[in-house]
Formats: sequence, C-alpha cells, structure tokens
Amino acid sequence: MVLTHQELIPLLHGAVRTVDKGDGFLHLFRFTEKQVKFYKELVHPKKTLFFEKAHASSNIRIAFTTNSSFFSFDYYTTRAANREYYYYDVFVDGSLVHHQGEEGVRIGAGTIRVELPEGEHQVTVYCPPLFSTAIANFTIDDGASLAPIKRSRRMLILGDSITQGYDARFPSQSYANLLADKLDAISVNQGIGGETFNPGMLDFNLGFTPDIVTVAYGSNDFTKCTKEEMTENAREYYRLLREAYPNAKIFSVLPIWRIDCVKTYAMRFEEAIKIAREAALAVGAVPIEGLKIVPNMREFFADAKVLHPNELGFNFYANGMYNVIKDYLS
Repeated sequence: MVLTHQELIPLLHGAVRTVDKGDGFLHLFRFTEKQVKFYKELVHPKKTLFFEKAHASSNIRIAFTTNSSFFSFDYYTTRAANREYYYYDVFVDGSLVHHQGEEGVRIGAGTIRVELPEGEHQVTVYCPPLFSTAIANFTIDDGASLAPIKRSRRMLILGDSITQGYDARFPSQSYANLLADKLDAISVNQGIGGETFNPGMLDFNLGFTPDIVTVAYGSNDFTKCTKEEMTENAREYYRLLREAYPNAKIFSVLPIWRIDCVKTYAMRFEEAIKIAREAALAVGAVPIEGLKIVPNMREFFADAKVLHPNELGFNFYANGMYNVIKDYLS
C-alpha cells in the first residue's frame, strides 16, 4: 500500500508546512513562507546561507505505529547548509536499526527500506538537519495497521547552528532531537546556523502553541554584534516570545564553551552570556548555564573550529537541559 500525501502528513512531526510541487514528492518545511521570505530578502553583511538553511529538515520526523512487515520510501535531499553530508536515522521501538546517507555530496536521492519484526511496532525516522527532505512512495503492507505517534507536549526550539544540528552525522543525536525525545514532545526546530538574536525571523503563525520554548543564541552575537546591538535584539526577541506565548515555559540556553571564548571581539564572552541571561530573566524565562552542561574540552566537539558538539557533546547538552527543564514541568 502506497500512502497518498494526505495519508503521510499526519505521520509527520516538526514540519510546519508541506508542499506538493507536482514532482511526486512531498517537500517538508520547518519554517513558514513568511520566514523563508524574510531570510531570502535579508540584507546583512554577515549572513551565511540563511535562506538555504531555512530549507533544512532539522527535527522533522516520520513517526508511526504499524504491524506491517516492512516500510519503505523514496527521498530526495539537497544541501541546505555549508556541509556536504546527510544521513537519516531509523528507530524501531526506541532502538536504532538503520542509518543511511552519503558523504561529499550536495544532492542525494535514494530509497530507505526497513524490515520489521512480527507484531506492532513504533517507528521513527529522523531527517537530516543540514539537508532538505522530500518524500515519495511511502509504502507498507496492504491491509497493515498504521497510526501516528502522539506526544504529550509541544516544543518550539530556537537557536543557531548548534540548535540546527551541526555537526551531528546521526541526526537522532542532535541535542534538539534528544531533548524532544526526553520531554515526549513534538518539536519544531527553527535553528539557523550563523544566526543571532533576530526578532525579524519570528513568526507565531505556526499552527500550534508550544508548551515549552527553548532559545539558544549568544555565541554568534559574541563575534558579530556590539554589546548595544545584542542587548537591544535580545530584549526585543524575548519580549515578542513572551507576548506571543504568555503561558509557555521559556528556557534560555546561555552560550556553551568555544575554543576562542578567551578572545575579545566587539565584547567579551562573559559579557555576551550576561546580556543573554538578563534578557531572559526580564520576561521570566529560565536561564540554563551552557558552560556547565557541555564539558569545556575539545574532545566533545566535532568541527575543526571547536564550535559544534559531536554526538557525545550533544548528549551532555541534552541531558543538562533536561535536568533543568524537568523541574519546571508539572
């Protein structure tokens, strides 16, 4: 049985919209049209592929239960960040059973097929955080059961490249996906690599109201902004969030360690942390001390610049956030 696009859509988590371009594929987006247009028209001397990054499928999943003996689908994926690798992860009943992708490419296409044991099982497919995703020919056994997986919470995740998922080759191991799983939340990830506190990127017409909002900026502000710019933008960003989501629990992840944090750009690193903390507290958001949740050691980072955690670092990141957040949840 091949699912229609309308039958596939209820199985999606993390996509705020889908588009049928007439090519047989269902294209998945985590940003609204308004947000994509904002990034397309953004004129900023230090922007880096923001428009392309807005097409990445960070935290988008296909999540369902079925008693089918298998499932399969075709995918088409294109580079949406300054990296040339993509991977999909497949979990069955909470265990990783399939990991598929390519290195050194800008465009990828293929078919994922996973055989399932007898009986009913929970399946989650994690899409790549640095490439776009389009799906076609999603297939299960004729007559098999199929139901979307429900979650108890809704979460909006905002931030920069670390939030987007750089440089996790296992997308299920980005902190944003790990945290969503720990909180049993459907999550919309609107992280953009290179982004700072930017009130203009916000759009609250997402089709859902989050119970939890996490915000993780400050590291790029440290290198790109003056203290005055960061202060003004951070205050306005949090003001808009609180105004839009008066009942949400908002958490601010303060910048984690980076190898160049001893340098002074337009400000010192500790000044950026202070500005982010004070802006969050002003609207009742809960700060999470980034320097305490990811070990301040090169071994926990993936890239040569020592900016983005590896999978081990992401697990520390997610666990540290969860240990704070859980105490504020009823």
